Amino acid sequence: MSGVALSREAIAAYRALTQGEPPPEGSDLQPLIDLGLVTADPGDPERVIAADPRGIGQALMTAARTEMASLLEDMALVPSIEATLTAAYDADRLYSGPGGEYLPTRKLMNARIEEVSRRADREILTAQPGEPADRDPEILRQGVGRVWRALGNGVEVKSLYTTLAYSHAQTRAYVEEIANAGAGVRAYRHTFPRMMIIDGVHLFIDDHLARDDGTDRDAGWHIFDRAVVAWARSIFLLMWGRAVRWSELGEPEDSIVTDRQAAILGELAAGLTQARVGPRLGLAPRTVAAELSALKEQLGAATVYQVMAWWGRVDRSRH
Repeated sequence: MSGVALSREAIAAYRALTQGEPPPEGSDLQPLIDLGLVTADPGDPERVIAADPRGIGQALMTAARTEMASLLEDMALVPSIEATLTAAYDADRLYSGPGGEYLPTRKLMNARIEEVSRRADREILTAQPGEPADRDPEILRQGVGRVWRALGNGVEVKSLYTTLAYSHAQTRAYVEEIANAGAGVRAYRHTFPRMMIIDGVHLFIDDHLARDDGTDRDAGWHIFDRAVVAWARSIFLLMWGRAVRWSELGEPEDSIVTDRQAAILGELAAGLTQARVGPRLGLAPRTVAAELSALKEQLGAATVYQVMAWWGRVDRSRH
């Protein structure tokens, strides 16, 4: 039955037979015979006659339903087979599995993270680099709710921030709320990549591919290659082990800045360019650059702009 279709010629031949006429010369009756629409005349074996299409149609429908039911049963087995046996099969294999999926917008990234985090049953590890910025309170509320839900399900939650985050009031309040809920929170004094790892199986990262096509800057990747996820988890735990407990951070934050660095930052804040700061303070340009690099490294900042934004917040809090 499968793959058989009636051509115009076959239909014309069938119509001729229903009227007691011979089919057009050269007609191929095999498709009609295969479907049972044409059969030998009991009274004249050399002659064929048309069969009732309604009966044939019902018989074909019954056969199709039977075949479909069998296919559905086979399809139903696939998820249970994968869920039950894949882990056992992959346990000692050298290959790591399929790679990942590109998620081209922030909306898709957030939706996938929410979907996967809801199924977490062991751990959620997040690394949030860069200078913090004010965020929609509703987004923060959802974030707190996500942490509470995970902790309530027995999931271990660890969040890594830069030391820059401590001077940002909204971020500090959010972090302290999730820390009070039971999440582990630490601050790392060096730069690091943004990532989220769930159950050692799912990795979410920014899109690090160079694109000049107007791609959403918040696009990213959902990685589920076992080897890559395991590697990223080892990097996270390495940073985590070298990070400072959030509870050990405290004011005054400007204590990490030397007098020379404070003077450089003060001149930059006053509007001087980095090239003019050296002569103003009697320092070589190389010394100014070295001091700013040391500050970036200590704060986990990627740019002097981030250092200045942090210094602005700290400087305001002192006055």
